[in-house]
Amino acid sequence: MKSKVIFVDNEGSYMKFLKRNLFISGIDAEYFTSAKDALHYMHEHQVDIVIGDSHLDSPGMDSFAFFKAVQENYPDVYRVMLGDCEEDIKVKLALVTRTVEQCFSKSWDVAALLAYLKMFGNNPAYSTVETRTGGTFVVSA
Repeated sequence: MKSKVIFVDNEGSYMKFLKRNLFISGIDAEYFTSAKDALHYMHEHQVDIVIGDSHLDSPGMDSFAFFKAVQENYPDVYRVMLGDCEEDIKVKLALVTRTVEQCFSKSWDVAALLAYLKMFGNNPAYSTVETRTGGTFVVSA
């Protein structure tokens, strides 16, 4: 089974860029500009990975509150924050509290992000095992 990835970012330019690159790469992804819409989607669908911007600013919910809600309601979902991994206090707090499990610098390299996501995908080039939510991740290449 192919892993489902959702992206949450209120910047439309990142979304357009991601949609184009992930579609070409065959990664199954959904995109949201609202944290509440993403949480609603997660209530209705199985999701394996959530990637969100550290500067997410949805009405009534910032990025930390969003990831905390994901952690509490969907503990098996892998959580990744995009932001300034070295300087952003929200990112540091989220990592220290294990609210997110990984940080990618906001100036991320799309090839690195795609490689990272493919580790979780159903790619026949890799040996894989199922995650707790039914997706897969790489064991060895």
